[in-house]
Amino acid sequence: MIGILENIIVPELGANTPSFFICLQVEFEPDEQDQPLDLTTAMIDPDGRSVLDFNAAGKVPRDAAGGTTRLFIQFHVAKITVTSPGDYRFEVLVGKRKIGEERLPILTKNLVQGIAE
Repeated sequence: MIGILENIIVPELGANTPSFFICLQVEFEPDEQDQPLDLTTAMIDPDGRSVLDFNAAGKVPRDAAGGTTRLFIQFHVAKITVTSPGDYRFEVLVGKRKIGEERLPILTKNLVQGIAE
């Protein structure tokens, strides 16, 4: 995953995150090309529940030169309602095999003191 956010700070629980994109670069070796593709990206909350899921299905394209195939995939997230602060994580799976994980802390901010909690 390609990330530029270190964390998201919301003023209170129940607040919505700003709109953002999840951008993936997935590489496939030549022996994986022309195989069925079942890619899932899930955002998991601190309690282990899935907050959102994105799926991409199809067939892994073949690289014309016979090398590694790179797919660039974007998912738009309009908002997420934050019900608890903590470490959220994005998991990327191909089939049932996890191929990537990225953590995104979501914090609440005490606006009176200006301190993230």
